[in-house]
Amino acid sequence: NDVFYVKKDTSGPVITNNQTGDDTWRSASGTVYNIDFTDTNSLLNNAEYAVYSGTGLSGSQLKNWTAIASGINASTYTTDWQVDFAALQNGTNYVSVRISDNQTSSTVLTDAFYVKKDALAPSFTNNQTGDNTWRNTAGTVYNVDFSDATSLLSNVQYKQEKQAPL
Repeated sequence: NDVFYVKKDTSGPVITNNQTGDDTWRSASGTVYNIDFTDTNSLLNNAEYAVYSGTGLSGSQLKNWTAIASGINASTYTTDWQVDFAALQNGTNYVSVRISDNQTSSTVLTDAFYVKKDALAPSFTNNQTGDNTWRNTAGTVYNVDFSDATSLLSNVQYKQEKQAPL
């Protein structure tokens, strides 16, 4: 009779990246991301993510390794999850993921996806000192500048209001 047996797990957990970069500029939290984790041998333990301002875990660390799920103890984890939106910078944020199994093997996927955050409104500078001249033809040029350094400008509109007759 067998008195004992040995379980051997020489492979690390697997990360399946179902999430491409998020090309939509986001101004609020609520978006969920789809990255799945698998380990059929010693089962999953902890899933984590970290966020950096540059690719390859470079630039500023915006979010240290943070739990997506812990104590999983299952062969798969497929629940979609959110990042801490408040921790992100305005601009592009690179999200990496790490999964460990119950044998402390781990796998890291650097720059699994990115999140584009723009929580700042566009700005304008009114360089026009005023125009008190009555006009009856078009063609006057006015100097107002518009800018958005993060997600860039899509369009600019103005509204002309008619003054009531005296």
